[in-house]
Amino acid sequence: MNYDKNLTKLIMRLLVAAYIIYLGFMILTSAGESDQKILFIIIGIFFLACDVGFIIYSIISFIKSRKNNN
Repeated sequence: MNYDKNLTKLIMRLLVAAYIIYLGFMILTSAGESDQKILFIIIGIFFLACDVGFIIYSIISFIKSRKNNN
């Protein structure tokens, strides 16, 4: 039962991460149409970098919780 809960938590986190990746790419692609191109590029890269960290954290957290249950 606890394994299912942790797997569900991982899937939800990865779905959130996929949406944040989408937002980061949309910010980067719309940067060319804006007057403040550099600011949008910095924000888009920040979104993507934070998202990579969030994905790594989610996977490590899932692995640790799986080891604790065994």
